[in-house]
Amino acid sequence: MNNPFFITHITLHKLRHLKEIDIALSKAEKKHLILTGKNGSGKTSVLEAIRNLLGNDNNTPQIPVISNHSLTIEFNSLNELTLLQENDFILSFFAAKRATSMDIPEGPKKMRLEKRYQIDTEPSHTFLQYLVNLKVEQSFARDDDDLETVEQIKTWFETFETMLQTLFADNSLTLQFDRKNYNFDLITQNRERFDFNTLADGYSAIVNIISDLMIRMAEQEGYDMPCIVLIDEIETHLHVELQKQILPFLTHFFPNIQFIVSTHSPFVLTSLQDAVIYELS
Repeated sequence: MNNPFFITHITLHKLRHLKEIDIALSKAEKKHLILTGKNGSGKTSVLEAIRNLLGNDNNTPQIPVISNHSLTIEFNSLNELTLLQENDFILSFFAAKRATSMDIPEGPKKMRLEKRYQIDTEPSHTFLQYLVNLKVEQSFARDDDDLETVEQIKTWFETFETMLQTLFADNSLTLQFDRKNYNFDLITQNRERFDFNTLADGYSAIVNIISDLMIRMAEQEGYDMPCIVLIDEIETHLHVELQKQILPFLTHFFPNIQFIVSTHSPFVLTSLQDAVIYELS
């Protein structure tokens, strides 16, 4: 799937102290939105209002606009807006306080993967179970001489490993399956092995986002599904280099996502060319 689906305009009618504010993005192409402003300027309130409107399953718009008393959101076309009703898209909201916390599997276990998770659902805690199941499926497929499935799963893990190498800026990093404990270790040349639940805060915050999105897209082919992702205080726990890299990293590996984020960081503000920056006051 490679459908262009994005927000083109947001109007804030009355949201706390914010009244009749127009935030124009682009009708011609997808633009990310970076909200900035002092503490108390309303950044989190705007993200939460967008979340509440987009996450309302009662919305059945007939034109490419959805609205309530707080705000109006316009999309690029009616045809693409039907994705909202057909569930062929993803919505996700990440609050400012976030960290990776994955359940350790006891073995292979059937998972119920949803075609569309609710916007506030946090499926990332099941990510290790998903990885274990993929490894088990690959083993069974190899026994059955199903080489196509074996290769597909191999490619999936290679893509994920490349993602981790990019994130950690370490091409020596490998993802190793601990089949006795049904866990995964990250191995690098310069440090002892570690796992997803023992990451430093900054990496933990990013892996929380990655694993959430990968589970939400697990029923799809690839990571080019149209999505709208809201992230509050995207720079939370990130050192300067990660603040510079976080949005380029996410937009590279998830090319059809439109990110709407809030930040105080000048490094985040200057990290993307295809983004609109709006300062709230």
